[in-house]
Amino acid sequence: MMDDGCGRGRRCSRPQPWLRRQENSMNAVQRARLESFRRVRAFLERHSSLASESRYSRVRHALEVAIERLEAKASDFDLQMFRSRVMTLRKTMAEEILHELHVVPLLEMARAVSLLQPQMRVAPESCARRKGATSVQIATHLRVWAARQQRYLVEYGYPKDFLSALDNAIASVQECERERESIRIRRIIAGSAVAAELRNGFRCVSILNALLRPSLRKEAGLLAKWSLAKRVSVVTIVGADDDAEQSDSGGASPKAA
Repeated sequence: MMDDGCGRGRRCSRPQPWLRRQENSMNAVQRARLESFRRVRAFLERHSSLASESRYSRVRHALEVAIERLEAKASDFDLQMFRSRVMTLRKTMAEEILHELHVVPLLEMARAVSLLQPQMRVAPESCARRKGATSVQIATHLRVWAARQQRYLVEYGYPKDFLSALDNAIASVQECERERESIRIRRIIAGSAVAAELRNGFRCVSILNALLRPSLRKEAGLLAKWSLAKRVSVVTIVGADDDAEQSDSGGASPKAA
């Protein structure tokens, strides 16, 4: 039975918060499995006399292929994660520009002008915030209002091109959102490919274990070295927030898988 991070050879039914938090990244367990595949490959290379028979060649080659694909796909996955973080920062900056340079000045101007022009309708910002609208939704709603009240705003000195500047700021945030969603999809695809190759590697190690164990029992100490090579060991560093979440769920941080 596969180890799931809750102990050797048994399934874990309780919720695992650290796995939920890392489900969109190549987490510590997955990296530890890849490292175990590398140790198995190194073991076979050091003890070539044990694994030199032709019956081992096919599964050894399959393990080599799985490791090579995993390394490539893990690099692609890490790249997508990096791009996702960069795009998140870009989106945050674009939202701040939209809010600080366009929405806030427009609202301040609207409040000031409304005191002099009672017939001008009140800006819709406060109602949108109560409904939990996003920055783009607030700005878009405000843009509709500003287009209708443009003559009052421009009359009291607001820039004539403020609507086009607001449109550009909204478009910048929307572009970041679209790009981040595209990266998220590519990241999910890459993560699925990593999981598939990890399953292939695990199958190869399981077959090698079944084939080699009878021979390894004859050599003093080799069976222990083999068990150590194929073991998946995970070291997890847990912060204060993680401790609180795990204590609430009744779980403990995994140390070795």
